[in-house]
Amino acid sequence: MISIAIGQALADHSIKSLDDKVTQYIPELRSNPAFAQITLKNLLDMKSGLEFQDALGGIVKAFFSDEAKYYYTDDMKAQLMKVKLVNKPGTVWVYKSIDPILLGWVLKKATSKSVAQYFEATVWKRIGTQYNATWGLDQVNGLTNTASRFQVTAIDFAKIGRLYLNKGKYHGKQIVPEDWVNQSFNIGAEKPASAKGWQKSAHHYFWWIPQEGDKGDYAAEGMLGQRLYIDPKTNTIIVQFADHGAGNYPYRKISRYLSGFPFSYPKG
Repeated sequence: MISIAIGQALADHSIKSLDDKVTQYIPELRSNPAFAQITLKNLLDMKSGLEFQDALGGIVKAFFSDEAKYYYTDDMKAQLMKVKLVNKPGTVWVYKSIDPILLGWVLKKATSKSVAQYFEATVWKRIGTQYNATWGLDQVNGLTNTASRFQVTAIDFAKIGRLYLNKGKYHGKQIVPEDWVNQSFNIGAEKPASAKGWQKSAHHYFWWIPQEGDKGDYAAEGMLGQRLYIDPKTNTIIVQFADHGAGNYPYRKISRYLSGFPFSYPKG
């Protein structure tokens, strides 16, 4: 969702370029030298180089992880102000919540609206959604936890999928720029920094893009088993809500089966 919103902000020139430094939009971060060279694209690629401890490795490790800290804190700004840099920005991909959270702060600064207000105005009210969606904040009028706190019904989640399946259009009207949609699920000549599951999915602009076999499908995947899968070849959208995450979801097999197309898992 934050990837879509960033695309909208680029389209209306609230954000000038993905090559802009994050400190251009959040001057408060200039007091921390870790942010000096980080660009918006570094954040969108999850290559900020910022330190982040994930929640993997058991209950005790999860309790003391940065994942827990940013989820439960009532002051994300204070946590972000003191984070350290451990890799040169743009060089090392690490899946971490801190990068989308920072983009949420950028969006708030750039648009002078909360993430929820901006997303509602530029996307949500324009694509035929039936119910309200919500975003979680760290405190009243605080920062949006854009890494993990978007709440939505399954039918409206599917409408986000329909929007991208139709290259950003709803009822023939362009809502999200088509070039941003195309950028979002085409990694071009870029060397994938990640290869998740049997589909060797690459992480790109916060979407997961399979690199194995017949390409073209892609997915948004939440940490606890929330999934939005889109397959343009078969005109299929699959929404899954679950209570825990795992790997190797058979979405492509399902979409090809429903469309009567042959399918076989890659060898090995």
